[in-house]
Amino acid sequence: MKSKQPETPLAIGQVAALTGVNVQTLRFYERRGLLKEVTRTVSGYRKYSDNDISTINFIRRSQELGFSLSEIEDLLWLQSGEISNREEIRSLARTKIEDLEIRINNLKQIRRALAMLVDSCMVADSNVRCPILEAFNTHKRKER
Repeated sequence: MKSKQPETPLAIGQVAALTGVNVQTLRFYERRGLLKEVTRTVSGYRKYSDNDISTINFIRRSQELGFSLSEIEDLLWLQSGEISNREEIRSLARTKIEDLEIRINNLKQIRRALAMLVDSCMVADSNVRCPILEAFNTHKRKER
């Protein structure tokens, strides 16, 4: 059986290229506490381990699925336990699905409204201002 070779720590630029996350974002993740404090060389350069890279990929993938950094923080905390609390993780995922459904419905309403404006722009009198621009200039006050 082959023994696993010791990992070679990677510099921040290498990790950015490997994970598709820019350098400033990596520093932000560390400041935010999403990444544990990264090992540093004597001269202060960050050196990332395989575990750090796995965490960065976890964060990136979670964001792609619509989770906020606060939610990702919860997921990372749940992941760090010896036994993950599946019900709590499922609950977070269900809540995210509900949030996405609301956002999808809102986007559909926006799409319908914009489509109506496009249609009205096609039939409008050419001497009248564009209905699309007029709609953008109209401000409705919300009732308190």
